[in-house]
Amino acid sequence: MQEGLILPISEVYKFYQPSKLSSEAPASTVGYALHGMILCSFLGEVKTGYEFGRLALSLLEKIDAQSMKSMTLDLFGAFIQHQQQALRATLLTFKDGYTSGIETGDFLYAGYNIVGYACNELFAGVEVDALSSELATYNAVLAQMKQESTQIYLDLLLQTLDDPYIMRQQPQSILCCPILHQSKLIGILYLENRRLT
Repeated sequence: MQEGLILPISEVYKFYQPSKLSSEAPASTVGYALHGMILCSFLGEVKTGYEFGRLALSLLEKIDAQSMKSMTLDLFGAFIQHQQQALRATLLTFKDGYTSGIETGDFLYAGYNIVGYACNELFAGVEVDALSSELATYNAVLAQMKQESTQIYLDLLLQTLDDPYIMRQQPQSILCCPILHQSKLIGILYLENRRLT
């Protein structure tokens, strides 16, 4: 990896410090959500991070920042909301983010939102057949929008849900890793846990 390709969190943090954000700029919604994400995920300040996430959502509504809605909702649902609310509460956030992304042409974040939705739906406990059917529909939309990166994650989830071994053995938890060749999913590596504790 080349040096300097990854922007350090400290640099992102400096850029999106709340004092540098305009209360009326659409990009500020993402800035507040990123600040909340950093506070929750890296600094352990969950309550304050959640407040910044809520501030991002309030600003979205106040200034009607549709162009930033899908990204902001994805950040809130993936990194902030579940820290203070039930996991199922994120499902509506992700669905709203997906819809917004499709409506505004932000297909990348529409895809990220639906991947977040699918993962949290699975973690929260859902009828596998219903989820598999629903994800196949989203996968077709992502294919039409040429969103290959998020489509790979949905393919991974769909193959996992349909795997006879997984259905028969029903492990307590599974960690899946895609095996890719030239950006195409060619296999899945499963690490499973069958212990209760």
